[in-house]
Amino acid sequence: MDVYQLQYFKTIAECSSLVEAAKRLHVSQPSLSRCIHKMEEELGTPLFDRVGRNIVLNGAGNVVLRYAQTALNTLDAIPTEVNNYLRDKEQTVNLFAPMPLADDGDALVEFTEKHPDILLRVGVGWLTPSLSMEAPDLMIFSSLEKPTGRNEVLLYEDRLMLAVSRKNPLSEQKEVALGELQNEDFIQPMPGTFTDILHGMYDEVGLRPHIISENQSYRQLSNFVSHNLAVSIVSPMTWYLSRNETIAYLPFSDVQRSRYICLRWPENTVLAHATFLLREHLIDYYKRLSKNVFGD
Repeated sequence: MDVYQLQYFKTIAECSSLVEAAKRLHVSQPSLSRCIHKMEEELGTPLFDRVGRNIVLNGAGNVVLRYAQTALNTLDAIPTEVNNYLRDKEQTVNLFAPMPLADDGDALVEFTEKHPDILLRVGVGWLTPSLSMEAPDLMIFSSLEKPTGRNEVLLYEDRLMLAVSRKNPLSEQKEVALGELQNEDFIQPMPGTFTDILHGMYDEVGLRPHIISENQSYRQLSNFVSHNLAVSIVSPMTWYLSRNETIAYLPFSDVQRSRYICLRWPENTVLAHATFLLREHLIDYYKRLSKNVFGD
């Protein structure tokens, strides 16, 4: 039993006449007769009784009509429900970002002030380009290479620097040689992709650093440096977001490393308007922030 049969059946029941129903539906009367005959065969019972020139629903026909109306009403509601879903989805953006960037409230506060009707859902984690993009509409990630995909854009180049307490005499310098820091204590994140970069830097300048702590918490790393217990090679943009004025950031004179902080969205997808607005906002925001941090 298909939707056309149900629609034909309902119209015949309303008109109590095959002739009138055929006119309303713009189909032939024999077509309607075949439709009703097929339904009655499938159900194993007559659905109409003939009363004079009219046909009227019998008991079984009334049962079918009740369910036919429910089914047709449900089908009629589908376009409205889909439009409601698309409207709601249009106003929602799912963003994934690494922990420190997700904690940067200014970027999202600015956006929400401009677009208060858009719902932001922010997921936090250490994401890499290889992870699936099925869930997020936008994803911020770090890479050692500049983005090349059509669905990626560079937010900023994060040049690694040395973070030192302003109590440390090194903070008075404009730059520092990593190879000359053998007398400094270091703190760094737990082993991973970032520490692989750090070990490459150490090897390049022949430094064997005295590492007193490994910690995945940026707050703890910052506290150690702020209290002049250690120095740390850091992403200055990430640490800048903490607004800790007790820490100075020094570029290296003997070695350079950069990470590229990128924004990605699903491939072969036309961005919803809300997602487009957030993408453009993040590009502009981090361009301004990079200028403040690096002077670019």
